[in-house]
This record gives sequence, C-alpha cells and structure tokens, in this order.
Amino acid sequence: MNRISGGLANYTHGSRKTDEQKSLRDTYKERFTCVPNCDQTNGGPPYFTVIIATLCIIAYFVYNYNEPGQQKLLQSIWILDGQQNWAEPWRFFTYSFLHADAMHLISNMIIFLLVTPMLELGHDSIMPAVIYVVGCTLGGMLSGIVAPGVYLVGASGGCYALVLAHIANIIINGDIMDKKAMILRLVVLTPMVGACLFDAYLAVQRWTDKNAMGGGGVSYAAHVAGGFTGIFLGAFVLRNYETKKWEGVLKWVFMGIYVVAFAVVTGLSIAGIDINTNDGKSD
Repeated sequence: MNRISGGLANYTHGSRKTDEQKSLRDTYKERFTCVPNCDQTNGGPPYFTVIIATLCIIAYFVYNYNEPGQQKLLQSIWILDGQQNWAEPWRFFTYSFLHADAMHLISNMIIFLLVTPMLELGHDSIMPAVIYVVGCTLGGMLSGIVAPGVYLVGASGGCYALVLAHIANIIINGDIMDKKAMILRLVVLTPMVGACLFDAYLAVQRWTDKNAMGGGGVSYAAHVAGGFTGIFLGAFVLRNYETKKWEGVLKWVFMGIYVVAFAVVTGLSIAGIDINTNDGKSD
C-alpha cells in the first residue's frame, strides 16, 4: 500500500523536492485508502475502469461471440439504431457497451485501459465516469443529428472524452505536475489527440459531402463529441489541486461553452431534426 500511495502522491502532486510539495505528498499518503471517493482531495483505485471494461467484454460474448453475421447485435435493445428515439433514451449511452467485432473491442479497450486508470488515480472514479458517460451520450445524440440512419456501437466516443480529459488535466494541474512525467504524458497523448482532430476533419467532410466515404464506416461525430466533452467538461469537473485565478475563470468559461453546446444538441435531438441526408449502418 505504501508503494501505491507513494506513486499516486507523486502523480498527483509532482515529485519536486520542495518542502511544500513534500508536505502535500505526505498528507496525500496519510489520507489514501481504497474506499472510492473517500476524500475530496485524493484519488483512488480504478474501479470505474474495471466496471466498464467488464461490461464491454460481457456484451461482446452475449452479442458477438459465435454469432454469424451481426443480426443479434443489430436487434439489441441497447444499440443506437440511427433513430433519435427518446422513447428509449438509454440507447444514447448503452450503445457504448456493444462492439462490431473483436478487433473493434480490443482497440477501444487498449485506449480505455491506457488513459482511464491514470485519471481515476488522481481524481477518483466519479469524475472520469461523468466525463465518459456524458461524452458517450453527447456522441450518440450528435451522431443521430449529423448521420441519421447510422447504427452506432462502440466505446470510442467515451475513450476520446477521457483522452482529451488528460489534456484538460494538464491545463488545470500542469503547474504542479512533474515536468518529465508531463512530457511523457504528452508524448503518449499527442497521437491520440491528433487522431481526434483528424476525426473532426472527417466528420466535417462526411457532413458536407454525402458521397464522402460512403454512408457507413466510423461515426466521426461521436468521436468529436467525446473529445469536446473531455476538454470542456473535463476542465470543469476534474479536481484542480492548486487553483489559480485564471484557472477558475477558464473552468467557468469552458463549462459555459459546454452547457450551451450540450443544450443545442439535446434540443435538436429531442426535436428530431436531422442536418444530413446520409443513410447507412455503422459502428
């Protein structure tokens, strides 16, 4: 336990050898327990990571394993079937447990397992869970608006939310992070952030050109919504261990932008408004 709490203390409060930083790390180690969200000022074990990964694997064996074709998957009550169906609102999130095939599941779980535990270790389980769930939900709604008729499965929207939440974490806590560790994080995160930006380009291309990449393929809109959630919601809900005035202002500005965007997307979805004529089936 001492090694675990010591490593988490370095992750949360940096490894600088000043008296102040040492005091913060010592206090963190004294408080640390394995009880989730036991204290507003420390992190904890990655319970959320284990729960989501387990549910995704179970869903794969229920709907994909030894099932020829994708008929059982497409008929699932959990899938988002390309309709803005508010009579069954759970579909806007539960699609994230389903995956098209084994490689789809594996690729998403690799990203999920790389980025989620580190957030939980510094911020506990509830805040990363909020970012993930809201990111998936916004992705489901936005996909139905800009790509109506496209079947949606997969945890990638939530994964993008957590990837970009790391960037939000660096923005608000970078001043206390160990610089070498922060550089390492940036090296790991840069390709993922680049992929999210490229997905934003592809989403715009698909939206403006109905023949771009056909009607099927990946739901780039869900990826963009997830990344947007990670940055703007993440900056507000993640713990800011040493708040500076500009950080407080930035958090509220980001939250204001996110609330407006979420309200617009939700309103369009409830109204059943489509802004694209592409049809197809996707994951």
